[in-house]
Amino acid sequence: VRWSLYDLTSSHDRIKFIPTAHRAGNMGYLRMFAHDLLPLYVEKVILLDTDTMVLEDLAVMHSYFAIMDRKGAIFGASGDMYKRYEIRTKLPRKKFGPNVGIVMLDIKRMRETPWNDLWKEETLRLIHKYGPPTASEQDTFASLEYSHPDLAFRLPCGYNYQLGEWAVDSLCSGGSQNYDRVKIAHWTEEEKWSSHKPSAQHFTKIYHCIQMLDWSLINGVEYEKSSAPPRTLIYMRDGTMP
Repeated sequence: VRWSLYDLTSSHDRIKFIPTAHRAGNMGYLRMFAHDLLPLYVEKVILLDTDTMVLEDLAVMHSYFAIMDRKGAIFGASGDMYKRYEIRTKLPRKKFGPNVGIVMLDIKRMRETPWNDLWKEETLRLIHKYGPPTASEQDTFASLEYSHPDLAFRLPCGYNYQLGEWAVDSLCSGGSQNYDRVKIAHWTEEEKWSSHKPSAQHFTKIYHCIQMLDWSLINGVEYEKSSAPPRTLIYMRDGTMP
């Protein structure tokens, strides 16, 4: 695995002009110019919020870029599982927009098109007409999906299964508690792993299992024979914290 860190401090100046009512501020708008932040050799990227848990090999998700290429799409995301009346009722189409807490971006195409002008103009139009965006950059993505459907690709809902109290589970699960289709779980509200919602509790149990993993053993570091058994999957039974 190769990883890199990027200093985004200077990038904040590019989004200072955007007011937002979202609790996380306007930081999410950095997604809009990921193509300017990443090296040129990076042509496609999957962005994930930090309150997500990946349950499937991301290579499978990455394969959807081939479909996006054929469609000519710039971004791909699963549907929003929130009603969000405050923005949806104001848009020409009333269907549920995307939730971009997990979003696939074709940043090569973003560089080759007037994407920067497009997203800025759409953001300013929304602010002028409706006021500060309540869902931050997601409102811009949703509006662009409505007005430029050729730029958007809708991923299966399992790639962003939202666990917040106000998320409507039936939009993805069909009303059942069979979570086999869930590939990425997403804790979408301030109350994360203490939520009493059944779907959130189900995936929080798995999250706690991951917390309990003995990463030193996985990395090949031997442990003292006299110490307690390593907390690998073999020793996990109920997902409770040690």
